[in-house]
Amino acid sequence: MKRKSSREENATDARANRMERANENGQPLITVKPQPARWPRLLDDRAAAEYLGLSRWTIRDYIARGLIAVVDLPPLSAREGEQQRDTLRRVLIDLENLNSFVDEHKGRNR
Repeated sequence: MKRKSSREENATDARANRMERANENGQPLITVKPQPARWPRLLDDRAAAEYLGLSRWTIRDYIARGLIAVVDLPPLSAREGEQQRDTLRRVLIDLENLNSFVDEHKGRNR
């Protein structure tokens, strides 16, 4: 019995990590990127958009309208010569807020 080389094993693992559908010629129709098994608690706007399957700009619009709450983390200290800020500039969204947002808007009729 012939043992697989490490290259063959890596190729097999790569195929297992992708879910592919193929047509009758063996050409892939769609490749689905595997999602992370666990999302971090705080997401930036890009990760939140990916999590919900929306665009980054839609997430930013929801934040601007107050539909999705953001987390205001305090800065540690201002750099020399700069004024102390009240919060970090970075927009962070709690994963629980995203889940609540989805739950609140579930089942609405169009």
